[in-house]
Formats: sequence, C-alpha cells, structure tokens
Amino acid sequence: MRLGPSERVELADALWASVELGVTALSAEHQALLAERVAEADANPGAGRPVDDVIADLRVQYL
Repeated sequence: MRLGPSERVELADALWASVELGVTALSAEHQALLAERVAEADANPGAGRPVDDVIADLRVQYL
C-alpha cells in the first residue's frame, strides 16, 4: 500500500512526536569525547576545513 503525500506527512509527524528526548541523550563517554573535540577545535581554530570544501570534495569523489 502506498501512502499519499498528506498521509506521509501525518506519519512523519506521528513518528517525530513519538521520539522521547531522553532516548537520544549521549552517554558519558560520548559527552567526554565531544567535549575533548570541541576543546581541540577551540584551541586550533584554523586546523579544520570549511564544510563547503569537504562537501565539494565528497561530491567529486562519490557522485
């Protein structure tokens, strides 16, 4: 059975509403890793690449 556009939107809304905020919380280990990476990025702001450059490279490589 195929759903029409309005039915798909209704289903998506119902699924989104069913997600509990606590389910997506990071573990303590992941929180620590994220904090470490943010600190590294703050300490070395020029070390990264702009996201647009990364996406352009990925498009060339994979599309």
